[in-house]
Amino acid sequence: MRIFFVRHAKSKLNHTNVHQRPSTPLSAEGLRQARTVARKLKRVHAQLILCSEYARAVGTAKIISKETGLKIVYTPLLNENKSPSELIGKRRAGAEARRIRAIREAHAGDRRWHYSDEENFFDLRKRALAFLSYAKRTRKHTVIAVTHGMFLSAVVGIALFGKGMNSEQHMRLNRIARVGNTGISELEIDGRGHMRLHTLNDYSHLR
Repeated sequence: MRIFFVRHAKSKLNHTNVHQRPSTPLSAEGLRQARTVARKLKRVHAQLILCSEYARAVGTAKIISKETGLKIVYTPLLNENKSPSELIGKRRAGAEARRIRAIREAHAGDRRWHYSDEENFFDLRKRALAFLSYAKRTRKHTVIAVTHGMFLSAVVGIALFGKGMNSEQHMRLNRIARVGNTGISELEIDGRGHMRLHTLNDYSHLR
């Protein structure tokens, strides 16, 4: 099967660089981005849209659905990596946010450690693997999956490094291969479960 992963279009808070809430909607620019990527995705002839439950992903998927006529199935498996509640609303460049991120990175290799109520790396990797299994169970040849940057980096990491991808590999990948808003990444999974990443962060539709 083929999965065309799409990072959601730009939200109203993307430009402020703060840790967002699940309820943050698309901005006016995001609505334009979503319409543009929807026209491109019409050409991949997918059979289904799978989507995160977060508002910025839902808004993107609805526009893709309107253009393609495809049904949307919402799943929490595609939600963004859950940050500690203490980070929500804080600027990423702020001192408190940087302090919390540094503590989390120092414990990233500890399966049992959490700062508070967040998902750690092992939680995220487990959920990414669960999504890949879920997608295969749809028995569709081609699906579109609307999701988020950190979650997508976990899926890409599994495709590149295998199911045993470690936290250091994931952090490095997330720093050097960040996916832009409405960037498309195409993943192929064969009958034996082998994965091949054909495209990462294609945003040619925005040019």
